[in-house]
Amino acid sequence: MAPVTAVAAAHNTASLRTAEAAGLTRIGRRQLAGDPVELGPAVLLRAPAVEVVRESGFVATARAEVLDLWVGVTEDGGAVGFVPGDPRSVHEEALAAHESQMRAGAAVAVLQRCPATGALLSIGWLVGEESPRHAHRATAYRIMSDPAHRGRNLGRLQVAAMHRVARADGVEMVLLTVRGGLGLEEFYAGCGYAEVGRIPGGIRVAPGDDRDDVLMMRRL
Repeated sequence: MAPVTAVAAAHNTASLRTAEAAGLTRIGRRQLAGDPVELGPAVLLRAPAVEVVRESGFVATARAEVLDLWVGVTEDGGAVGFVPGDPRSVHEEALAAHESQMRAGAAVAVLQRCPATGALLSIGWLVGEESPRHAHRATAYRIMSDPAHRGRNLGRLQVAAMHRVARADGVEMVLLTVRGGLGLEEFYAGCGYAEVGRIPGGIRVAPGDDRDDVLMMRRL
């Protein structure tokens, strides 16, 4: 996937803010022949680099990064399968289950990395269906981004990257479930998903704190 790159004059703070809010990161400066010399080198920005991991699985360093991100998102209140205070070990068990799916060819992990440092910014999994009658669809799981970069459009970029991977794999329909009460339905609606089912109180976050389990779908 070709990286998206933008160039803005160093004094053009409005353009720089817009590019950074869209998820791009400053990676350096450049001055091309013909550029106004008096403006100095322009600022070069780039969107996150997309990494796709399949049957080969994660290398040890990447696996540790994924676990760190997952635990951090949980502690920040993200709805990624656990609640704040759950130990790293339960996250590791869930990650091992995804890795087993990946080794079997049933799942693919889609990651985004910072174009400047290579640090992990976000991740999500696409899991296919075993039945040949459902082979045209996949389910998206554990879509999460680094809380330290909130407000940088990483969630939408992550979903878009997963859609590109799904299309390339011949997927026509993506399903996902979200935990009610966090505004996630609105976020995914903005990404083209529609609610197709809801179980009121289907998720028990804690005693006395039941949330709706919401099924959403998008055709690619």
